[in-house]
Amino acid sequence: MTTEQTLRGEEYHTFERGNRKAIVYKNKNGFYVNLMLKYDDAWAKVQTREVFEHSEIYAENVAENYVDGLLNVKDEYRYET
Repeated sequence: MTTEQTLRGEEYHTFERGNRKAIVYKNKNGFYVNLMLKYDDAWAKVQTREVFEHSEIYAENVAENYVDGLLNVKDEYRYET
């Protein structure tokens, strides 16, 4: 395993519905979830939710709530005028 993979973490689960995708990772700090939106034909990360102090099921719930539209987030990486 490379240093980059250790810092990024291991991919545990992927949830996808429509134009939303969430990927659950675990690294040395714990779990985190990358929340993504599909723009045109490409996926773009809009936010990372760090849930280091929580369980795997908690991280999965964050991911599922996002793709089901129960959790709406501001795109932190894409700035529209």
